[in-house]
Amino acid sequence: MKRKYIAMDLGTANTLVFIQSQGIVLNEPSTVAIDTLSGKVLAVGKEAHAYIGKVPHNIEVIRPLKDGCIADFDMAQTLIANLLQKIIGKWLVRKPHMIICVPINITGVERRAVIDTAKRAGAHEVRLIEEPIAAAIGASLPVLEPIGSMIVDIGGGTTDIAVISMGEKACAQSVRVAGDALNKAVQRYLQEHMQIFVGEIMAEKIKMTLGSLETPPEPLTMEISGKHITNSGPTNLKLDHTHVQKAITPVIDIILKSILDVLEQTPPELSADIMQQGILLTGGGSLIQGLNTCITNLTGLPVNVDRTPLTTVINGAGATLDDIARYKQLLLE
Repeated sequence: MKRKYIAMDLGTANTLVFIQSQGIVLNEPSTVAIDTLSGKVLAVGKEAHAYIGKVPHNIEVIRPLKDGCIADFDMAQTLIANLLQKIIGKWLVRKPHMIICVPINITGVERRAVIDTAKRAGAHEVRLIEEPIAAAIGASLPVLEPIGSMIVDIGGGTTDIAVISMGEKACAQSVRVAGDALNKAVQRYLQEHMQIFVGEIMAEKIKMTLGSLETPPEPLTMEISGKHITNSGPTNLKLDHTHVQKAITPVIDIILKSILDVLEQTPPELSADIMQQGILLTGGGSLIQGLNTCITNLTGLPVNVDRTPLTTVINGAGATLDDIARYKQLLLE
């Protein structure tokens, strides 16, 4: 049997898998549900995610990655192994080659942890690619040419910002503030200002439905359910986009500052390229309405939201599988 070549975007929120010649074959939450009494794994991926907030105290739903890096090695191995079984089958006759996406500026220890975990989970050979570089490839930017390309990738655990030219990072910054931080900001705002507690799934829905940094043509509203802080009873209330805007603005400001920091570090010649072709905005956070306009107003630069921002990174990593020799300088070992 021919050995399979697989790319994996091992994200804090979701894991995506791309198989050479097949494309994206899996997109599931990065979650593992276990029975804390027996230690037994009950579910992985979307099945485990469905347990959140709805199970007895002895069942815990674990997210093995935090801020884009492995926080629980055993559970990360369980996650990877089970997802590989879903797409390849239980009995791996030949262990696959894997390229795994990681945040920029991860430490050598963190890099080694990803490689070792993937090998224990069933991979034969593992190489890594930094997420903004994979995103640039996925968006068909000229990453190997002497042209400056700027990418802002807002994922679940980290926001990666990089200027790339000739296959190298000219300057880059990674901040551990992204989609999860936006969800938590929504939760905090509702607790502090509206005395209602909502779970992480509801917070994500609120962000995706009402998240906007501009005034929409018509008001965005949403009926939400949660638990009242005072009496602990169930309660409903109506939210609009202004509530969410107030909640997420402090988090967005951190990302905006990091974008300015990277631009300040960018050499003049590459700045001229970015002025021409603009900034590529990708990742789930790029779906916040008005974020592109906000960045343009701050920097004076055009901002392009990728057509498929949720899959830009994995598509770029998948593209390297077809020509590993060409992209070898971009891969980490």
